[in-house]
This record gives sequence, structure tokens and C-alpha cells, in this order.
Amino acid sequence: GIISFLGDGPTCSPVGTTSAFAIYQFPVTACGTVMMEEPGVIVYENRMSSSYEVALGPLGAITRDSQYELSVQCRYIGSSIEALVIEVGLVPPPLPVAAPGPLRVELRLGNGECTS
Repeated sequence: GIISFLGDGPTCSPVGTTSAFAIYQFPVTACGTVMMEEPGVIVYENRMSSSYEVALGPLGAITRDSQYELSVQCRYIGSSIEALVIEVGLVPPPLPVAAPGPLRVELRLGNGECTS
């Protein structure tokens, strides 16, 4: 399917993919990431969404008619860093045809430099 973030840009495409993972690497201010300030906290937030998908196979078209969203939030609190991943379900998924597998999300924070 097509995976997108809140914004577009040259760094918003996966840097690597496997049958189980899509790996993204972009600056904290890229791809439409929204920065918010709270007392003593800086919050960066983005949303990854997967749109509708139609796959053409030898026996016809297979469609997935639900949309999926995943919100990712990084909170810089004083000198510590916290990461939060929130799953947002907009439309109930259709009944599974096969056994569902696990959804694994791994968020790695890299060493970098924040500029204001």
C-alpha cells in the first residue's frame, strides 16, 4: 500500500524495506512533523497513514478498504527524551481471511542537533 506522512519531501520515502518492515529516516522537522511547545517540553509529532490498496493478481483484484493511521510523538523533557507511538483506528478493519500477525513498531532516536 501507499504509506504517507503529514508532509512530502525527498527524505520521506523508506530507506529500506523487507517483507515485514519499512525503514524511514528523516530529520525531526521533515515530512510535515509538527513542533509544539509546552512548559518545559518540546513535542514533535507526525502521523503515518496507509491508504486504500488494490492489488492485481492472477485471479483478479484484491482490495483493502480500510485506512490505517499511526501517530508518533517525541517529547523532549528537560534533558531527557521520551518517545510515544499511538495507534489510531479510524474504520473497523474487515474480518480477517487469514490469521492476523503482530504489528511491530520500532522507534530509534538518533543523535542529532536541534536548531530553532
